[in-house]
Amino acid sequence: MADFIINKAGAKIYKDIKKHEFLKVPVLIDEKAKGVVHHVFSVGILGGQREPIVTVKESNGEVVAYRLLNDLLG
Repeated sequence: MADFIINKAGAKIYKDIKKHEFLKVPVLIDEKAKGVVHHVFSVGILGGQREPIVTVKESNGEVVAYRLLNDLLG
């Protein structure tokens, strides 16, 4: 049995949430700092683990699922 599925956007969703990297969200120090714009396909909660996860399209066209910090819930 596979340890992941492929979601509708084409990203691997692992059964073990720890296999997903956290989405890097830059901290902007002032108005001149540059941020990042993500092309988001979906945001949700992964299974019984109740962990937030997001599927984004990278600048190279790859579709990847990332974990979100629990602070971003809500």
